[in-house]
Amino acid sequence: MKLINKIIFGTMSVNSKIHSIDVLKYALKNFKMFHLSSEYKSFNSVSKIIREKKKTKLIVKLAEPGFNDSRFSEKRFLKKLNFYIKKLGKDKQISIQWMWRGDLSNETNRINNFIKDAKKIAKLFKYLIKKKIIKKVNVFPYTKSFLINSILFNFFNGACVYRNPMEKVYDNLVNEIKGFNFITIRPFGGNLKLIKKHKLKYLLNYSINNKNINNIILTCSKKNRLMR
Repeated sequence: MKLINKIIFGTMSVNSKIHSIDVLKYALKNFKMFHLSSEYKSFNSVSKIIREKKKTKLIVKLAEPGFNDSRFSEKRFLKKLNFYIKKLGKDKQISIQWMWRGDLSNETNRINNFIKDAKKIAKLFKYLIKKKIIKKVNVFPYTKSFLINSILFNFFNGACVYRNPMEKVYDNLVNEIKGFNFITIRPFGGNLKLIKKHKLKYLLNYSINNKNINNIILTCSKKNRLMR
């Protein structure tokens, strides 16, 4: 499979400026899947454009519980999901990048509370997939220990993890876990730190050079860089 077919275009850096909208329109013509988040200022501009492109494949970022919550709420989750569907259109194929946030400084409580709520989370996710409201659920774990515990429950389709020459914390799990699909994020490092050290193609290939990695999320705000 060609590298371009594995790229999910991340819309987070898109804003209302003309050059930025041009980047998104170029991406819509050249990529098949898009990553969105309602938490970014770009969302209103992006959602209006994405809404017009019929039957598009999307991954949306959805945290439940949030930073100020300690337990999972089905009501809150569905409210957030329905907001995405309303803004983006019912014809879209939506997958979820799901996060359990809570108190990130207390990993023990975060994992224990997830384990307590795992049964009802699994029931909800399986129902939404069965009814074709969503396509897949990929966990963004924040930590390696949370990912290990997530995989044990066997109701996630995959995981979104950082991977680049500087961030390799998940590499052993990517290599060892079979039948689990990984999506890599931040191929250029935080704040594009690696762009000056390495060629773009090298960094993209590095982030996806494993048979257990299906896709890579690429965020880019410059059209000339995207065309390369």
